[in-house]
Amino acid sequence: MPDTPSGTRIRSTQRPPRSCKTCARRRVRCDKKIPCHGCVSRGLELSCERETVFVKGKLLASRVQAPPTYQDLLEENRRLKAEIAGWTVDVPSLTSTEDGVYGEALNITESFERELFEAVGGTSRAPTVFSEDQIQWPSATCVKNLLVYGRTWTSWMHCALHHPTFEAECHEFLEESGFGKTPDPFWLAVYFSFLSVSIASLFTIWDLFG
Repeated sequence: MPDTPSGTRIRSTQRPPRSCKTCARRRVRCDKKIPCHGCVSRGLELSCERETVFVKGKLLASRVQAPPTYQDLLEENRRLKAEIAGWTVDVPSLTSTEDGVYGEALNITESFERELFEAVGGTSRAPTVFSEDQIQWPSATCVKNLLVYGRTWTSWMHCALHHPTFEAECHEFLEESGFGKTPDPFWLAVYFSFLSVSIASLFTIWDLFG
């Protein structure tokens, strides 16, 4: 029977131990995790391990790994930077065998962002709102009804929101909107997008069913 590095014999068993060695030695209850709660509470999480045994001829050992040192993290950071610096990106040409059209692949993301920026900046629609006082905010009752409707009928289409969080934020916004607090513009974009989708869906249902 082989020995462990400490010189103790490795026993064979049909059932691998689930409790750690410290809890088994102390004859206390173990939550069977590595590190277990008992060892963590006693400050022994780095030494928490299960007994090394042979189960059906296979050696089983379970021990918590020591966290990396600061020097380990620095070395890994240097290694990853060196790997990234050595990468080369080969962009293949777009080929259409049917039409015989050849072209270089474009960065679609950059092109889309640039075109969107130019489209927004060059809109021909004259502004109708010049100050926040001119904004007609939807009533709290309207918003709450659209939240319920959107949660039931439209959110499954996009799955873009965690509804409990979003609804809590909406209720907080409705309660604080009269205290002169300026809401985050990015959050407002999501807020009005959700309301708009709900309203558009309502109009579609009315058109279909009257």
